Amino acid sequence: ALFYVHTCKDKDCKLLPDNTEHIFKNISTHYFDKSFETFPAPPKDNSTSKTTPFTPDYIIFKPNQQYIATFNKTIPLYTLNELAIKADQKFDEINNSETNSKQTAFYFYSYLKVYLNTTTKNDSISDLELNKALEKIITSTINPHILAHIILYFHIQS
Repeated sequence: ALFYVHTCKDKDCKLLPDNTEHIFKNISTHYFDKSFETFPAPPKDNSTSKTTPFTPDYIIFKPNQQYIATFNKTIPLYTLNELAIKADQKFDEINNSETNSKQTAFYFYSYLKVYLNTTTKNDSISDLELNKALEKIITSTINPHILAHIILYFHIQS
């Protein structure tokens, strides 16, 4: 059909109605319209699945909580991973779905982000620039791991 559209020069062609000009645009429109008659779109499915979001309880990183967020005592990555797995399981329970590694990774990085942001608030350096934050923390410790965590936090934020 496409070959015909490009090569047909027959003035007596009955493909189009008599009152329609026999040009490429009209012929291609004819075939386009016919394609919808031959291959109609499937009926729209109105039963779209909806998921119920699950927001973990990040209060666990506040002072006097189970996992207080501070640069003086870092949280092990496996703890964040365990929290992420539990959050994913809760999401799956709410939505009657299966565990998904991408969803678990999403919760892991959500916990990590909130942990780092809460850490700067708990250590009162959230409004400081890197140099001022380091000066403030250095007065209480010279632990290179703590300083590295602070530098990493500011690097991630920029």
